Amino acid sequence: MKQFFSLNLRGRDLVWPMLGWWLLMALYLLGVVVRLLAAPESGMTVVDWTLALRLLVVFALQTALWVGVMMTLLPVMKHSIGALSYGDVAFECDYSTRRYVGLVVGGVILSVLTCGLYLPWFITRLMKFFCEGVSHKFHLMTFRGKGMKLFAITILTLVLPAVAVVVLAQQIDLLDPSQFSFDMMSFTPLLGLGVVLVELFCVSLFVVLLCRWWVDVTYGDKIITTRMSALPATGYIVWQLVLSLLTAGLYAPMASLRTMQYVAERSVVVGADGEEKRMGLRLRSWRDWAWMWGQVLLLVVTLGIYLPWYYAKTMNRFGGRLYVEEPRSIWKSR
Repeated sequence: MKQFFSLNLRGRDLVWPMLGWWLLMALYLLGVVVRLLAAPESGMTVVDWTLALRLLVVFALQTALWVGVMMTLLPVMKHSIGALSYGDVAFECDYSTRRYVGLVVGGVILSVLTCGLYLPWFITRLMKFFCEGVSHKFHLMTFRGKGMKLFAITILTLVLPAVAVVVLAQQIDLLDPSQFSFDMMSFTPLLGLGVVLVELFCVSLFVVLLCRWWVDVTYGDKIITTRMSALPATGYIVWQLVLSLLTAGLYAPMASLRTMQYVAERSVVVGADGEEKRMGLRLRSWRDWAWMWGQVLLLVVTLGIYLPWYYAKTMNRFGGRLYVEEPRSIWKSR
């Protein structure tokens, strides 16, 4: 028997939080435009600041921007979780705004100072904060992911492959074509295709490992985790990305939906007795694809004003399709 989640989120409740996000983005873009207009042809700014002062101003502005953006996330999460229910019982959330402000300010500053190296630990602390503030039927949730694991995943699947591609490209540029008996230019398209496939594989592997890191939550005496195998899941996501590229992005919404379904169908709820309940996501194939494109077009036509309703409708549509399936041995005995 499948028991579905229910989500009743209203777009109007998200207008004010997302209005703050719009304002911050507008101020950031305005600052970029003003800086470009103020720069003469030499590329230097009109105001002759010292390098230290310029770095300090840039650091302060970037920190303030990201803190502001992260602050808009808290009310969005409160409304999203408050609208979620399972088994006719609503989820409850209790977040300390003061603790969240301290977490965000410290995390953003450390992430900027370390050039992003602290970001995995910052994300982990955010995940723990949002999970620990949620309860359902008086059962608390906790997130078990580790910052070091996320750091290793990012380095091994994104950073090192990107560095290897750059180094390889530089080495190829240094080669003398006259030393070879064949035309190296004829191999350029094949080499480019190989690089693209390697990058797609690395990105897909990153997504798989990230999902395995992310779906690791305790709920009372139960554990919510995923049974995805790395290589088959990576191959599946690579194929979805290839289809998106071949269709010039037209297939992209379906790729994201089928990836979410793939992850959901391989996630389980493990009880204290070791019994597992399967999870899943019900899709309506191309009807959902057409619906997603309609929402994206509304978002583009309204220049982002539709964003609160886009988020709310998307969450309601697919959050309500997520289910937990009890083993046959349980529901047959009822």
